[in-house]
Amino acid sequence: ITSGQQVTSSKMATEVTEVEVKVETPVNEDTEPENQQSNEDEVIEKPKKKTAVEEKSGVRRRFKINVPGIISTDKSSKKPPTYKWAQQQLPACRPVYNGLHVFIIFTIIGVIFIILGGVFLGINVNLQEYRATYTNCNTTAFVNDSVNGSCQLLGNEEDFPTCADYVSNISRFGRDQRNDMNLCLCYCEVTIDIEEDMTSPVYVYYELNNYYQNHRRFVNSWSPRSLRADDITEERTDCNPLRRSNGSTIFPCGLIANSFFNDTLWISGLDVSQENIAWRTDRETRFRNPSEEDREDTILPPNWLRYIDNGQRNESYMVWFRVSAFPNFRKLLGRVENDTVAAGTYTLNVVYNYPVVEFNGGKHFVISEVSWLGTRNLFLGIDYIIVGGLSIITGVVLLIVHFVFSKWKTSDKDFLQREY
Repeated sequence: ITSGQQVTSSKMATEVTEVEVKVETPVNEDTEPENQQSNEDEVIEKPKKKTAVEEKSGVRRRFKINVPGIISTDKSSKKPPTYKWAQQQLPACRPVYNGLHVFIIFTIIGVIFIILGGVFLGINVNLQEYRATYTNCNTTAFVNDSVNGSCQLLGNEEDFPTCADYVSNISRFGRDQRNDMNLCLCYCEVTIDIEEDMTSPVYVYYELNNYYQNHRRFVNSWSPRSLRADDITEERTDCNPLRRSNGSTIFPCGLIANSFFNDTLWISGLDVSQENIAWRTDRETRFRNPSEEDREDTILPPNWLRYIDNGQRNESYMVWFRVSAFPNFRKLLGRVENDTVAAGTYTLNVVYNYPVVEFNGGKHFVISEVSWLGTRNLFLGIDYIIVGGLSIITGVVLLIVHFVFSKWKTSDKDFLQREY
């Protein structure tokens, strides 16, 4: 219906008023509209079916449908979806706590912690653990080197009342000098009194005090490729300061390998196994031994008199590489194969090699039962009980605050609806 005409038919007027869909008919850019009319009064026609000419010329009709709660079908629209999930209008619980609620929550948490702490404490109290210090053990004898079969003693036996004195005296000699002199090793004995029978599993440990394995330079002085025995003759900068000596590569390199704990400890009458004491990943992937040909072009670390048994596959060596975060620590030495360690007096035999007196350190031997929580450790249970008690005290204090200051209408829901 063009402008200037009047609608005389009631049927046509009805059709015009029923049309509420906006029709956009873009004009093809390649074709010119034949009759352009600019009129002020226009009436939108009811959409018609496309003719053959329109289909051929590419004329399109697009309908914009926006129904509340449904994503718009108009892909050009940037309007976000209006359903509740997208608008974060789903029903939600917004609890408003008062002093009584907080008291109940803190009390429940405190009771749970106290119960767990009591259980942990009861398990640890029942574990048997015995500890023997041998830092300054009295010299029992001077033994031959098991490799060379004979040894030489510097001075008289009376000059070295303790093994610590003897080790401090011979530590001034280098490895080559000690091997040439074939110096004796100091042997001492320490008694351990086991008051009650110990049931399997039972583990033995050595403990060092005032030994800072967590020092930055110490922790960083090792090479993962050296542990895997990959190109051991190649110079490793990550092993500083122990990577080369006299033009030769040190293997194993680094401070951790050089400081490997080399005391020999055993208890008479107990069968102690050192198998499977290291992490499974260390045994299977991390540590490898080089071939004898590759080792010929390297030298040992300064503190090593000879290559250790089984080389880098030695599980005590693997355990040593798991450095401790604290200056006082234990390292797993072995597992007692006996089903029961009967009560009685046992002798700890020590071949004393490792010096600790120079840095005011200490050496101890520990034998302990083990539970699913580990060795005897009362700290965990006591810690849980303390946290549980503090939680209950906090709940009581908040409850008192709630009643004392109740006139302030704490946790009033009206505060959530006020405008400030």
